[in-house]
Amino acid sequence: MSCAAAPPIVNKLRAHKVAAFALTESFMASRPAPRLVKRLAPAAGASEPMYLVEFWKGDPAGLRTADIFLLVSASLNSSSVVTETDVGLRLNTRVSAHGIPMNWSDGPAASRTTETKFSHLIDVYLNDGTQLRFNSDRISYDVLGKDRGYTDRENADKLALRLASEAPNAHIDTGFSALRIPPELSRDMVIAVRNRTRHQRDQTAMFDFYSIWSHTVHRGLAGPATAP
Repeated sequence: MSCAAAPPIVNKLRAHKVAAFALTESFMASRPAPRLVKRLAPAAGASEPMYLVEFWKGDPAGLRTADIFLLVSASLNSSSVVTETDVGLRLNTRVSAHGIPMNWSDGPAASRTTETKFSHLIDVYLNDGTQLRFNSDRISYDVLGKDRGYTDRENADKLALRLASEAPNAHIDTGFSALRIPPELSRDMVIAVRNRTRHQRDQTAMFDFYSIWSHTVHRGLAGPATAP
């Protein structure tokens, strides 16, 4: 809804002791990009679960799992459909049952190829608001050791379960697939060159929105409701 309409509604809900707050587009856009994790290494000899986190950019940092506030886990589907059309017409001839020759054209011949790729993302939010992202396309699962599986899906699930079990007070969100994402966040692209058309769909922007939304909701419900 519009920014002008939101505050009166939020105030009425709060007057009835309902934890309510309004998210604005500017707030969503102001969030810093998540830090992309490259590798995790267990902290040897630590008295509690801790890791040394190596990032794709920036210096390594320590991660104390007791500081995890929220873990958002989801599988993203990126699809690409390529259609190629043969612009040449094929003329065919056959004889009807009455012996009369008949010509017809099949029209342009078309071929379609569909490619589907799944990525598995885990967003970890710490108590101070820091957002870490584990992307199955760009992370080493060496930290799983002998428990490491053969597929990204299996390893992402194992990593999420491991972190969740080591952070018993953290909120866990696996509801991305059930949410109806605003259509303006859908990144559907159509690329047409001569007789070749490619339709691409990427759910990354949708997950970016959902992850921030989930963190803001959980944070708002965990403490005094304030409008960001």
